[in-house]
Amino acid sequence: MLDRAFSASVSRSRLPAAVAKRWDVPLDKKVGAGGKREYPPEQIGWYLDRGRKDSGVLTNGRLWRLVPRALGGPPAAVPEYTPGGSRH
Repeated sequence: MLDRAFSASVSRSRLPAAVAKRWDVPLDKKVGAGGKREYPPEQIGWYLDRGRKDSGVLTNGRLWRLVPRALGGPPAAVPEYTPGGSRH
């Protein structure tokens, strides 16, 4: 129910979708414990699809990824940026 409410509010907003994780959370691996595991690229993809957004941001504070909704490639194909301005 919360996801539905979030999706409705995001789709009305002009802001891009964003997913922020803790500094030590890897952006390319499933994280969590037990049966509740999240894969950050799937999570931002879900927000982009449900919110009908063209792009979004996935970050752990150390790495920043600009994620287009139409991207069909693996997560590594997305450009990464660090706060110092370098690109990976």
